[in-house]
Amino acid sequence: MFADTAIPRFFQQASRMGLDKSRLRVMVAGGAQVLQAKDSLEIGKKNLQAMRRIFRRSGVVVDAEDVGGREIRTLRLEIGSGRLMVRRNGSEEQELRSRRRYFKA
Repeated sequence: MFADTAIPRFFQQASRMGLDKSRLRVMVAGGAQVLQAKDSLEIGKKNLQAMRRIFRRSGVVVDAEDVGGREIRTLRLEIGSGRLMVRRNGSEEQELRSRRRYFKA
């Protein structure tokens, strides 16, 4: 698996660089079951479970997600705006939108 090692390492490195969890916005995409073998290892599903467990223990709330299923995803992150664009199996690109509402003070 990848999530159980990569996510904690990311948080460790980000904390060293000054991560403020109160300002953290997390969007996730992936975890598809693209192999159709009956005896597949279900790596996508296991990574999603590991990710959710790690985030729950860390108090991290997922803002938006496009996960699971059988479709391969391609992601594009607009660094300046923070917009995350998702394309499934070569279809038209769509923005992954937050489920939470943000208000300016």
